[in-house]
Amino acid sequence: MATISYTSLSTFNTGNPNNSNSTSNQILNSDILVGNTDEIAVLAKLFPFSPEITEKIIGYAYYLDSPHVTTDNYVAHGITYEDYENSASSRKMLKTAVSSSASNVTRGRYSNLSNLMLVNSGFYFFCLQYQYKYCSFIRSFSFHKFLLNLLKSNELGYYVEYLDFQEFTAVGLGKSVESIFKIPNLTSVTLLKCLQLCSMNLKTLLLNESIDSDISFEVLDFIFNDLKNLKSLDFCGCSNENLISYFDKLTINNENLKLEKLSFHECLHLPTTTYSKILPFIPNLKRLDLSHTQVTLKTLNQFLNKKIRLTHLSLRKCSHLGTFTEFMRFLKHPAICGSNEDDFEYERDDKDNDDYSEKFQLRWLNIQQCFSSDVLTNEKLNSILDIIAAGAPALRYLNLNGFANLNGEHVRKITESFKELESLNISDVNLNFSDAHDLEIIKELNSLKNLKFLDVSSSVWSFEKLKNLITELDFVQAIEIKPVLSDKLSHLLTFSRIDESGDYSEEYWRAYNNKGTSRRCWIHKVKSVEESILIDNYETEQAGGRLVEWDINSGDLLLNKVKKVDWLGLASVKINCCEDIDYPLQDEDFGNDLSVRGLYKYYSLKV
Repeated sequence: MATISYTSLSTFNTGNPNNSNSTSNQILNSDILVGNTDEIAVLAKLFPFSPEITEKIIGYAYYLDSPHVTTDNYVAHGITYEDYENSASSRKMLKTAVSSSASNVTRGRYSNLSNLMLVNSGFYFFCLQYQYKYCSFIRSFSFHKFLLNLLKSNELGYYVEYLDFQEFTAVGLGKSVESIFKIPNLTSVTLLKCLQLCSMNLKTLLLNESIDSDISFEVLDFIFNDLKNLKSLDFCGCSNENLISYFDKLTINNENLKLEKLSFHECLHLPTTTYSKILPFIPNLKRLDLSHTQVTLKTLNQFLNKKIRLTHLSLRKCSHLGTFTEFMRFLKHPAICGSNEDDFEYERDDKDNDDYSEKFQLRWLNIQQCFSSDVLTNEKLNSILDIIAAGAPALRYLNLNGFANLNGEHVRKITESFKELESLNISDVNLNFSDAHDLEIIKELNSLKNLKFLDVSSSVWSFEKLKNLITELDFVQAIEIKPVLSDKLSHLLTFSRIDESGDYSEEYWRAYNNKGTSRRCWIHKVKSVEESILIDNYETEQAGGRLVEWDINSGDLLLNKVKKVDWLGLASVKINCCEDIDYPLQDEDFGNDLSVRGLYKYYSLKV
């Protein structure tokens, strides 16, 4: 009986059977059973290709969407709403038939693994690595089952790179708070044991308010001192009062802390002293989310490492920051928009390379409502934009919501300064979209070729203003609007546009309000009526309204084809800490649909 460890896959390719003994010495140190074979060389016979190529194929299958999820390359059938509602054949064209014997056909990345694991022992071993790579927990019993597997086979912990509790909740269990605390499945003891078993390769740890009472001092100490490879850490919504004393007692001894992404989003009760204890010990920090916290500018100016260069920063709704003078000094901090190159230290030798330098400039900035409009006057807004433009011209995301003194002059400055912008949030901009002069200012946004998302929601309260806005913008794909306006719109709108040659063309825009349950609403462009139907199906599925249908003749399961929207990351007010660097279709700065879900979705999108 041969066993395989977690070591490099290249050890499988022995090449010469005579070398099998030396290879066995390298990899026969695990309890993960691969198959009934006495020679490692025989393992290659389990695969149609080399083990390396087989692993890449399994990796591709892992990231492959469910069969009913379509991409932009769907075939247009010219189906109208009337055809879809009245014709059974038209509805069938927008469905996918799946064999009733297929397992987990709608569960995304894990559905393909569950089928591939049944091929043979070799496939089972490779699939295990992907099955345990990203571990997400919604209920305590799923965490309990996961922990039992780790205790039974400790080597499984080496495969775990992501521990995700962002969707974890006790809501719906029908239990009181007191009884939930007594549930033994997820406690500070079991959480600590899980972290210990996964400590070798754990890169991302995403926590939330539902388990903040289970974060003991021992857990906190282990996170900062023993997780040697941790790069992303999110305490989203954790405000348990005990955490304050735990952070006070915390001493960081890890000199090689590799954290690059740190989020205390909506951690309302943690005092600013918490951040003074942590920030000096994070020399690799690139993303910092302090939205709605008690952090002060004095703490940030004093303790933020001057040798780092932040790419993402959020101070949204931080009401304890301090004076505007301190804020201006903070923006000039070397880690934010400072221009003194002597204060920076890049991690690579090619620091003179323009592409590399631009990569480590600030690209994501959210200062929504960090000051009142009385404080942030017209002149002070100009000063802020000047500093940001000088130190961070490569911004892709800028959120200035809540500032009523924002006007056309600032819009022009933004347009001239930030040519890479993809998401612009200026909800309270002082412009009248019924006025020709103000519309000319908005039209200047067309010089931003990458701009896909625009929030001017507080300035657009009628269909006429929305129509004027849409017809003036060439590249924007989604516009945020108020729910009160969304309720007055048709589900699918058609707008006529006149191009430079004088020809008319029609554009379809669809209202996106999560089946009427959103706290934020958008109107976004679709390519056709068919695409709108596919997104309708997606919203229905997300709301739990999926109907089970079967083909009478074949017995196959019929699934509605769905299409995911690709701009939700641009609408987020929360910095993405849920990156999967191996996923080729994920945006580096905004993530993808896997990054916007559960409580994370609530805090980032308020939907």
